[in-house]
Amino acid sequence: MFRIFEHYDKISTEILRLLFILSKQIISMTNSIHILLEYQMFNTNPSFKKFIDAFKEGRYYHYRCQGFMESLVLTKCYSPFSINYWIYQLVYPAVQHFSEALENLDKMKQSSPLNQNKEFEQLLVTVEEFKKTSEEIMRLVRTYNIKY
Repeated sequence: MFRIFEHYDKISTEILRLLFILSKQIISMTNSIHILLEYQMFNTNPSFKKFIDAFKEGRYYHYRCQGFMESLVLTKCYSPFSINYWIYQLVYPAVQHFSEALENLDKMKQSSPLNQNKEFEQLLVTVEEFKKTSEEIMRLVRTYNIKY
């Protein structure tokens, strides 16, 4: 039992560290979005609006994920039920909304005038970092090995 606890604690602590990094990336992306909304070509772009809507939903679930994981790490209450709740009710919805947001961003990348904007380029760089961090979190989530 103690080994399982250690395993969950190690995974959860690392996930929490990555969630904090992801939060910084989300803040950077949000700042870029606010700047881009000042430009007419972004402000009226339907894909950009869909990106923003899905991104907001993903951000909401991300912060819930982070808060719940902070609680798990601080209390050391790693029950299979609480970890499953975290994964299925918080992580997966965040992934779904962020995936939808990134699909809309991919549609925008095909438009050459948008790609010439420095802030948009910075957003794309941050998105790549965000993807790497997210992939690492999902890799760690799979290591819980909990029976459902």
